[in-house]
Amino acid sequence: MKTESNTSKATPTPVSSSSEEYEDASIYFRVERDYRSYQWYVIKGNSKTPEDNLLHPIFPSPPEHLHYSGCGVVGSTIFVLGGMDSTRRPYNNGSPDGYDDVYYIDTRRPSSGWKEGCPMTRPRQHPYAVTVDDLHKMYVFGGICHGVSPWAEVFDFDGN
Repeated sequence: MKTESNTSKATPTPVSSSSEEYEDASIYFRVERDYRSYQWYVIKGNSKTPEDNLLHPIFPSPPEHLHYSGCGVVGSTIFVLGGMDSTRRPYNNGSPDGYDDVYYIDTRRPSSGWKEGCPMTRPRQHPYAVTVDDLHKMYVFGGICHGVSPWAEVFDFDGN
């Protein structure tokens, strides 16, 4: 994963999409339980029994709870981007500081847990992410951030 900053954080390798993967497609989503925690759930596309449709939390939140974080997906990997934690960091001019943190988890190997990825080029609260799976790129836009640039950045998983 490459951004404009150089770090020694872990780099995930996204899995390419295939027609078999779409037959097994699932929808992952998170629900905010309170301002300190999220729960992650999955709706499986290949449910065969009524029990498969029951929703249970599937994996924990990232190590750092990032309130107002954004999410993105590349292949089978979910990313949590930016956010803030008003309980840990001091307020700056009446506004909590944002994070540039990036955490990711491979949904095919959730037992490996969340890993910390390369940080974004700037702290962002409520960023938006768009993925171009065929290019292995994720674009992160806007959000609440101090200053005006860079307004957007790209994570290039092929390292180009």
